[in-house]
Amino acid sequence: MLVMRKIILIKIAFNPRSKGLPNDAGYIIKSNRKYRVIDVYLNDRKETIIHVLETKNHELTIDDYIKGIINWNRRYKIMQSHTATHILASIMCNEYGTLIIGGHIFSEYSYDDYSLDAYDSEILEKL
Repeated sequence: MLVMRKIILIKIAFNPRSKGLPNDAGYIIKSNRKYRVIDVYLNDRKETIIHVLETKNHELTIDDYIKGIINWNRRYKIMQSHTATHILASIMCNEYGTLIIGGHIFSEYSYDDYSLDAYDSEILEKL
């Protein structure tokens, strides 16, 4: 049976989910054992980053030396979507005087909501 285990690392490379961006995913490796990282988030006080592992069991203990491997393809897609969102937001603001009022970036797609007075398909076609 797979269970989720939460760990805290002193040094990290995994980005937590935050401000409309998804968390990184990947693996943590210790002594040739691979643990899948399925979630990374800030605790309620926004002071500690929690890594959630999917595992049957784990042998991780305090002061272990581990290696973290980020799913680079996933992160790169998120980075590209994030950059595209900023480019589109700049065009929408400069050309149409509208601002982003919401949105979200996922690893497969993203969306933004703009403060248009009314839906205008012409604007979206130009964009």
